[in-house]
Formats: sequence, C-alpha cells, structure tokens
Amino acid sequence: MFFTLEKNSKQYPVLKNDGRNGVHTEGTDSSLPRTLIFRDSFFTALEPFISPLFSEAEYNWHYFREDDKDYVREFKPDIIIFETVERYSLYSFPLAGMK
Repeated sequence: MFFTLEKNSKQYPVLKNDGRNGVHTEGTDSSLPRTLIFRDSFFTALEPFISPLFSEAEYNWHYFREDDKDYVREFKPDIIIFETVERYSLYSFPLAGMK
C-alpha cells in the first residue's frame, strides 16, 4: 500500500510494512540524509511529517537493543533518532562507546 504526500510538487512514497520492523520510507530527493529511528507508539503520528525530511527512513518500533548495533553499522544512517516517552528514557541510550 502506498500513501503519498506533496513535497515540492514531487510524490513522496511511504512504504508500509516493508522495513525491518514494519516501516521503511524512501523519498524522491537522494541528496537528503538517511535516518534510522528507534521509536514507540507516539512516533506513528509523526511519520508523515518526518519522512519527507529524509531520502530514506527506517522506523524501528522498539527501543535500542544490543543486537541493533550491527544493523546500525549495516544501514549506515546519517542521523539516528531515539524517540521515547520520558519514563523509559533510561533504556534508550546504549550507544556509548560504539565505533
């Protein structure tokens, strides 16, 4: 299923259920950065507004886990976004020391 949003008169495809954890989007402007997003349910409402800002976005509906480090190295995002409700923020930042 495709949803489209107008972005500078170009179509921006939003691919649902095509990512590692359910959502992967690809834009029409390859000069924009790529992002990897670790999120909770709050971010669902933000997807249509965030996706057009990136050439590619991978949405992971879980908090960052140790086994995600290899995927970060494989995907090679320009930006990593961690979104979580405040009460779970202690569990969301295990990237320290990652090379």
